[in-house]
Amino acid sequence: GYPVIKSCLPAGEKITVTHSEVLDDDGSVNEFHSYAQKTTFITDGRDEYHLRFTWHGFRYISVSSTSCANGLSCEKIAVVHADINNTSEFECDNDVINWIYKTYINTQLTNYQCGVPTDCPQIERKGYTGDGQLLCDVGMMLFDSQKLYKKWLNDISDVQDRKTGFVHHTAPCFIGCSGGPAGWGGAIIRVPYVYYKNFGDVNLLERFYPQMLKYIEFMNNETVNGLISIHKRRGTACLGDWSSPKKPNHLPQPFVNTCMYISMLYEMIEIAETCGFNSDIEDFKTLIKGYGNALNAEYFDKTTGDYCSGEQGANAFAIIAKLGDERTRKNLDRRYSQIKAFDTGIFATKYLPKTLFDLGYSDTAIELYTSTDKVSFNSWIKDGATTLYESWLDTRSLNHPMFGSVVEYLFTDVLGIKQVGCKYKKIIISPKKIKILQRVSGSILTVSGRISVSYKKIDGNVIFEINVPNGVDAQFNYGENVIALKGGTNTINIKE
Repeated sequence: GYPVIKSCLPAGEKITVTHSEVLDDDGSVNEFHSYAQKTTFITDGRDEYHLRFTWHGFRYISVSSTSCANGLSCEKIAVVHADINNTSEFECDNDVINWIYKTYINTQLTNYQCGVPTDCPQIERKGYTGDGQLLCDVGMMLFDSQKLYKKWLNDISDVQDRKTGFVHHTAPCFIGCSGGPAGWGGAIIRVPYVYYKNFGDVNLLERFYPQMLKYIEFMNNETVNGLISIHKRRGTACLGDWSSPKKPNHLPQPFVNTCMYISMLYEMIEIAETCGFNSDIEDFKTLIKGYGNALNAEYFDKTTGDYCSGEQGANAFAIIAKLGDERTRKNLDRRYSQIKAFDTGIFATKYLPKTLFDLGYSDTAIELYTSTDKVSFNSWIKDGATTLYESWLDTRSLNHPMFGSVVEYLFTDVLGIKQVGCKYKKIIISPKKIKILQRVSGSILTVSGRISVSYKKIDGNVIFEINVPNGVDAQFNYGENVIALKGGTNTINIKE
């Protein structure tokens, strides 16, 4: 946002405002975390001065004038973001998990600007297709963001090269920096798909389908030894995962991009089925098989069941591509139940808890949220963070929402709200059993109405209260218990 400076200075004075995320030890604003965010006003006799056509990202300001700073004060800060509201609720009996939820909400709101989900409000301020597709699931679930994402989908469409199928790493397109062919360019598949799942717009899927096919053509032309890797002749970087705490990143870029591409091809099968393009489905299945075989030949250790030694969420990448065997899945739980910390970049941070929850290792997943390791949300809390950081360690920006992707599973797995199909017309409420949580409550507002779930554990019983919108087909699954839910309030008592 921006500060509103009150002034009693005469006309012709210069007021300089410097914005920063950090203070130095002497109390002055830190120049590095200022990122040249300075505003200069020339006084004309009015008593208030503030920005009108832009915003800054900051926690602290320094205000000075060419004559006397005693004539200046700041009593008000205007918070600026797109006309979007948080329509979700979440609260539990763990302070760290509550902090993650609230801080993600704060971070995401400050990065909904001018119809674009930006990466940060103070440095690049771009609509990175990587960050945007990473967060579109949780962004559409927790905010009244339908109009913003529909607008941003037009931006994604605009930045695709119609001749080659390449999708730029920012939408709208700004030259500079770079991305990866799946993690960034894959937004042309992921964002329309997630939009359909939340809002049921089949026409939008049909509109984007030819562009998705053109993107697939591009990806298939970018293979080296059967794996996705942008050719060096393009003169651009090919990122894999990003912002890993381990430098250099251990995971090969072709491994990351190919796993993510396979997961998108599975989404393409669902899209083709939805839109009636059934003749394309066998082609997608053939691609999935070919890329899976190439990944197994290059990266799968037949003696251990690991991909890339299991580090930095490698097995989670493989599992989202439906690769690996039972050892791969057990190794994932074994590694993270032992280290009890994230060692992952932005994409693996999303996929790691998802796969752990999906495989039934819910306590291991929650241990990542509440970890006290130096690579943890806890370390940011101790640092006094009010927004999520760009990286786990030695961070540049103190306001990047991308690690907030894990908030999605507080709703889909901790509360257990999962939809079958689209528009939440059919749902399954299946909360995971999590030892450390004794009390949880939350809700989301969908196009079919508000869905809320709460439970508390008392004397060996778990008491659930579930509110389902009228007209929604709902079922409750918990352990061996399968119960049909009615519209309105459902109270269920389960003996543990």
